[in-house]
Amino acid sequence: IDDKWDFKVLKDKSFILLNGDGYYHFNRKGKLRYKIQGLYEVAAFAVDSNDNIFVFTSGYDDAGIYIYTPQGKLIKHIPKHHSNDGNFDFPRAATISPDNQIYLLEEVKKVEVYTREGKRTRIINLPFYAEDIDFIDNGNIIVRLNNGFLIVDTNFNVLESYREGPYRGPTNIIKSSQGEYFINNSFEHSIFK
Repeated sequence: IDDKWDFKVLKDKSFILLNGDGYYHFNRKGKLRYKIQGLYEVAAFAVDSNDNIFVFTSGYDDAGIYIYTPQGKLIKHIPKHHSNDGNFDFPRAATISPDNQIYLLEEVKKVEVYTREGKRTRIINLPFYAEDIDFIDNGNIIVRLNNGFLIVDTNFNVLESYREGPYRGPTNIIKSSQGEYFINNSFEHSIFK
């Protein structure tokens, strides 16, 4: 698999691996279930509480949000130009809130919030540079920075800050099917609950 960059674990412990032109779905033992390819400039993806997969593209003709079932069936494509003037030109990361709002990290200092239908409901300008975002079980958001991570509320007010010791320089934050977060950095691996 070329260009692999991100993955998410689903409820059945299978996992989705994102790459530059689509994604791969593997069972819990690593056997390929199916692949979705042919999308242009896949930039981010998220999984909702029903394990539906949201793929965000920033390409020219097919830019927008693609929503797939866990079995790989396309539910909906929301073209970029139909997203209430939302121009997700540089999506970096995405996550789905417990109430099914789409939080899209644009560039590094802006989050756009969309409905499942693609209507932008608000823009949040961040006072920090973010690399990745993901909802945690209590409804707050974990934010990966280049020098640690934060726990923030849905308005991105900082509740907790982890920038020292084993938390500095995280390269990835992965949520397990049991709700634990594994923080990978260049120094060591840590578990955050």
